[in-house]
Amino acid sequence: MSDEMPYRSTRYRDMDASMVRLFDAAFTRAVLDAVEGLHPDVVICHHLYLLTALVRDLL
Repeated sequence: MSDEMPYRSTRYRDMDASMVRLFDAAFTRAVLDAVEGLHPDVVICHHLYLLTALVRDLL
């Protein structure tokens, strides 16, 4: 995958602490809402490295 996208993007390595906190806050709420609403037996998470780590810590 290219680092040059046709839209605004940020590489994980370029994220500062504030960006990581915002990422965590946004996805924590989304993941917890989905789990509470769907009650899954299994959660498959791939591709988004930082999100995979967050889900592992949450669940």
